[in-house]
Amino acid sequence: MNELKGDLPEGFKMTELGPLPEEWEVVKLGDVAEVSSGGSAPQGDEYFNGSKPFVRVSHIDNEDYTIKRYDLISDKAIQDYRLKLFPKGTIVFPKSGATIYLEKRAMLPIDAYVVSHLCTVLSKREDLSQCFLFYVLRNLKFAKEKADGYPTLNISEIKQILIPLPPLPVQQKIASILSAIDQKIEAEEDKKKALEDLFKTLLHNLMTAKIRVNNLEVGA
Repeated sequence: MNELKGDLPEGFKMTELGPLPEEWEVVKLGDVAEVSSGGSAPQGDEYFNGSKPFVRVSHIDNEDYTIKRYDLISDKAIQDYRLKLFPKGTIVFPKSGATIYLEKRAMLPIDAYVVSHLCTVLSKREDLSQCFLFYVLRNLKFAKEKADGYPTLNISEIKQILIPLPPLPVQQKIASILSAIDQKIEAEEDKKKALEDLFKTLLHNLMTAKIRVNNLEVGA
């Protein structure tokens, strides 16, 4: 260890995760966060068309880390299935089935109930930012060593995963920078989609002769 430390830049140390700044810790996820899962999905029409959000694996989009869709279930569903409410900001990701290979990660945008196929992670320490934890988990690949078939991530093994833990001000700065980048990417994606929709509309109008090519004005 001393030899390795001698090759490191000043202010760094060698850890189980590789070189890290001296003031950073390495901790087990289960020691700093509540790691659990959701409940069974309600079955039957009488459990839906309520007002309580219920998040499924399919509601986590590949290209988006924000959940924008969810089912609405009834109070009866919550009571009959003994569902647990997870607070806004809870990190969710698939823990069973082929979807774990997609390495999806998302944060609940509101308080919501969650399907059992999703793992839930919520910081339980004041010195661990939930937003920083999200970016850490987003960059970890849980499924890379899982065999083909119907892979499963056990809650017990997820709790044993090692993560870096810098001082809280550093966490907040890192999360702020990465969040700003995400917002920029999302804005560009929205702009791209708007341009694609405009192109499709224009193409449709040209093909249906609603507008003529010689009537188009193209800027220089």
